[in-house]
Amino acid sequence: MNKGITLVSLIITIIILIILATVGTYTGLETYEQAKVTKFVANMQAIQQKVDLIVKEQNVLTRYGIALTTEQKDQLNAIISNQPSALMTSSGNSESLRYFNKGLLKSQLELDNIDDDIIVNFQNREVISLNGVEYEEEMYYTQYNLPNGQYLIVQEEEEASLETIKYINGLMATIVAIPNIDNGILQYKEDSSSLWITLAEKTENGAQYRVVLQKSEDYNFRLAKNGSQDYVEEDITIKLANPPIDENGLPITGQVYDYSQDSSKWAYKTQSGNMYIWVPRFAYKRDDIKFIKGNSNIATDETLLDSTWTVPDGFDNENVTGKWVQVRSLGRSYNLKDLMRVE
Repeated sequence: MNKGITLVSLIITIIILIILATVGTYTGLETYEQAKVTKFVANMQAIQQKVDLIVKEQNVLTRYGIALTTEQKDQLNAIISNQPSALMTSSGNSESLRYFNKGLLKSQLELDNIDDDIIVNFQNREVISLNGVEYEEEMYYTQYNLPNGQYLIVQEEEEASLETIKYINGLMATIVAIPNIDNGILQYKEDSSSLWITLAEKTENGAQYRVVLQKSEDYNFRLAKNGSQDYVEEDITIKLANPPIDENGLPITGQVYDYSQDSSKWAYKTQSGNMYIWVPRFAYKRDDIKFIKGNSNIATDETLLDSTWTVPDGFDNENVTGKWVQVRSLGRSYNLKDLMRVE
């Protein structure tokens, strides 16, 4: 009996070993690739959760990350060109794009051991890797496009709107601004100024924000979405005037009136069957008319009324802040100069 190894047996053994080695190598490579993909997806999902939280709770998104360099913009544009249907971000969204490296991910997002170059679009919350990951011979730059990636929920854009309510109390006006969005920026300014004053850096939907104004002027109120250039505006005209007084010279409270509107909104009273409109002290120059603060020579828009301005007869007494003038009807529009018989 021949107990040796035949040439045929040896060849068969070698072939089997080669097959097993090949299968093992392939399996190892496949496992390594899957591990890389799994880690990529986990890292990107962790970043996504942080981004979602920031957009929900924060108001100044430019505090996070840094602006893109020209090289990073070129990298992003190349990714967009290669995968135009896979990304929501376009090269036109540069205002909301912020770059994060490993250090920024750790210091700002509190995410450690993520060694990747990341671009976040804070407008649509998309997280994009500049390095990407290869899977089945194809490159992926977002986790949700990968098999088993977590789908990025696209938030519906809520149309911003702003309601303003005006309360006039003599030489003081209170404006109540009511936004319909959370985390918006609410501001106002005088129409003639370029300086915006912030009422709220992070609005609450339906909350009431008040500002007291003591100057006759056209005002602009603006509500802007965070991380976006979109905004809505409301224009408000404030024309302050001396408040109506009773026969004892005391201010009449509780009456709603507005001298920036037509005379149907002016202060009025009825007495002994007659109707009267309160005409606050004013001055005129040709067709320009300005109400006067108290009995001073300063208009409610802060104009100093010099000798070129005329105060109608009856108002030249420095103690007179206004007059009750009898009218035939409250249902028509009256002109101040006509009421005071001014030429």
